[in-house]
Amino acid sequence: MSARGTLNSAVFNPGLYRNILKLWFGHLPHPVSTVPYPVLVRWYGSEVSLEERTAFDAQCASTGRDALESIEPGRYPLPQSSNSSPEKSLSSKIAEPFLAQIFQSQDPAPEETALALMLLLDQLPRNCFRDNQKLIYTHYDRISRSLLSEILDRGLDRHERYRDSPPWCLWYYMALTHSEDLEDHKRCMDRLLSVKRRMEQNGDAEAIGYVERNIGLEQRHNAILEKFGRYPHRNQTLGRESTAEEKEYLEHGGETFGT
Repeated sequence: MSARGTLNSAVFNPGLYRNILKLWFGHLPHPVSTVPYPVLVRWYGSEVSLEERTAFDAQCASTGRDALESIEPGRYPLPQSSNSSPEKSLSSKIAEPFLAQIFQSQDPAPEETALALMLLLDQLPRNCFRDNQKLIYTHYDRISRSLLSEILDRGLDRHERYRDSPPWCLWYYMALTHSEDLEDHKRCMDRLLSVKRRMEQNGDAEAIGYVERNIGLEQRHNAILEKFGRYPHRNQTLGRESTAEEKEYLEHGGETFGT
C-alpha cells in the first residue's frame, strides 16, 4: 500500500482490471450460456499437461503478480482472526481500499472492476503462489472474502451485464466455495440457486446445465465441511493436527480440489 487506505495506483488501475478480464475470459461474450471445454480445463487446471498449466500460470503471474505482491502481508497486514465471526465484522475495513477502486471506476464499469478484483484476489493467487498455499489461505482468501461480502451486499454480482451469463457471474462466488465457514457455503448455494432459477425463467437449458455443474461442485465442498468442519487437505499447510478420521479420508483418496 502506498498510504493507509489506498492502493498503489501504479499497479491497481483500469489497465490491470481490463487485462485480468481479458486473461480470464478472452473473447467470451456476454450473455453466454456455457463455455468451450478447453476454457474449462484451463480455468480449473484439470486434464491439462504440466507444460500447459505452467504456461497459464505464467500468464497469470505476468498479469497480476505485481498487484498481489503490492498487498502481501508485509505491505497489507490483516488483523488477527481466530474464526470467521470476528473476521466478518472486519470485512468492511479489510475491503475498503478495494471497494473504493470499484466505485471510482467508470471504464471498466464498477461491476467489471468488481469481477476483476475477485479474480485477482481469489483465483490468481492459486496460479501465482502454488508453492505457498499458506499465503493463499491466510491472506489473499481473507481479503477476497471480505471484498466479496461488500460486493454481494451491494448486488454487483446481479448486475444486468452478467446476470444472464453464468460463466461470468459464478466467478464471484468461488471465494465462498473456498471458505471453511458453513455460513459462507449457505450464502454460496443461495446465490447459485438464484442464478439457476433465472436461467430456468429464461428457458436456457445450456446455462441451467452449467449452473448445475457448479452446484454439484459446491455440494462436494460443503459435504466435506459438514463432516469435518474444515478442509482436511489444508491441515498440513496450516500447521493443524489431523484427526484419525481426516487422515483416513485423505489416505483413501479424499478430495483436495488442488488448493
